[in-house]
Amino acid sequence: MVLDELSFGKRPEFELYKISKDPNQQRNVAANPEYKAVFKKLSKQLTDDLRATEDLRVIGGGEKFDTYKYIGGAPRK
Repeated sequence: MVLDELSFGKRPEFELYKISKDPNQQRNVAANPEYKAVFKKLSKQLTDDLRATEDLRVIGGGEKFDTYKYIGGAPRK
């Protein structure tokens, strides 16, 4: 069922939505050639911001996130 896939399917690597035309974010336009320039601009902005804040996933060392002790209530898989 399509709704099951939308709810429980794996998310794509990249997502971009035209909120003014798709407020419920149902149509991912990230791969649409019409939005290539917007996607490129936003990708660069995100990467620049992550570098500026020294995000470990960008500058290196992101594997550290896998070593933090799990303190949640559900069993860890």
